[in-house]
Amino acid sequence: MPQTDSAMDDLRSVALELGYAPSDSSLCALVQWAELVVQWRAAAQLTGLRTGAAIIGELMVPALYALPLLPSGPGFHVVDYGCGSGSSGVALAAVVGHGRWTLVDQDEKKVTFCRYAQARCGIAGVEIATPKEAVSASLACDAALARALPSQGAAIVQAAALLREGGSVLRWVIGENRPLDGPTVQCGASSLWVVSQPRECFT
Repeated sequence: MPQTDSAMDDLRSVALELGYAPSDSSLCALVQWAELVVQWRAAAQLTGLRTGAAIIGELMVPALYALPLLPSGPGFHVVDYGCGSGSSGVALAAVVGHGRWTLVDQDEKKVTFCRYAQARCGIAGVEIATPKEAVSASLACDAALARALPSQGAAIVQAAALLREGGSVLRWVIGENRPLDGPTVQCGASSLWVVSQPRECFT
C-alpha cells in the first residue's frame, strides 16, 4: 500500500533526524499496530482517523518529536497516560528499542484493544494497565506522556502522581498555547510542539 509505505518512510526519516535508527521489524510492527487501530476504531472508539497511513502520520510521527525530551540511559520508565489507541507510546517504544513503557487508560475497551494489539505486534518493553492497576503496582516513572489529557483536571494530576522525583509530564500543544518555561520541541514544520514540564506543575 503506497500510502502506508510513505508513512513508514516518514517514521524512519523523523527517527533518523532525531538520532535513532529503528529496525525494519520495529517499523513493520508499528504499521501492523496502525492497521489494528483501523480495524478496532469503531468498536473501541479509538479515533476518527480511517487509515493506517493517517494514524502513522498524525499520531505516531508527531509522537517521535518527544524523543529529545525523554530520559536517557538504561532502565528508564515512561507511562503513556490516557493512551487511547496506544499509538504515541508504542511509536516511541519501538523506535527507542529499550526501557519500560506502560500504556494506561481508564476506558476498558481501549485497554482491551491495546492488550490485543501488543499480543499481535510484540513491541519490546510495552505493558498495559488500567489506572487502578498502575496505582496498585506503584508504578514509578521518569516521564508521563499526556498527549490526550487537558492541562488541568484529575487525569493529568493522576499522571503526574506516578512520576519519580525529577520526572516530567510531556504534552503536545499548539505553539501559541505552549508554556514559556521548560524544554520544548517543535513537531517538524507544524504548529504542534512537545512540552516537558515538571510534576510540580500538576500536583
